[in-house]
Amino acid sequence: MIFLVDDDPIQNLITSQLLSTNFEAADYKIFNNGEDLLEYLKSNNHPELILLDINMPIMDGWEFLEAYGQLDYQSNIVMLTSSINDADYKKSSKYDFVKGYYTKPLTIEAIKGMLDSNSTVG
Repeated sequence: MIFLVDDDPIQNLITSQLLSTNFEAADYKIFNNGEDLLEYLKSNNHPELILLDINMPIMDGWEFLEAYGQLDYQSNIVMLTSSINDADYKKSSKYDFVKGYYTKPLTIEAIKGMLDSNSTVG
């Protein structure tokens, strides 16, 4: 299972279409902010992979990472953002469970790389 965490409906549509048309076995669920996902995770199973945006309302990606780091179980997280700021990339690398940093729009090649490095997904 892959969780898409982004408040932009267009990006969610693009990413979900890439997943469903190119990776038939990749199930996904969409969340519009980090708080919704955090609440869901408290009473549900964790995914194999989380695609996380940085800039979102209510709870942004950085706030989510801080809260998520306190949980007993961690999935692999890939930052999926429009930020090309090197400081954001460096900040994301301080979290052991963040396994990648990709800029939008996501490509088929990037998804293949994520799925190859996380063989339980897809």
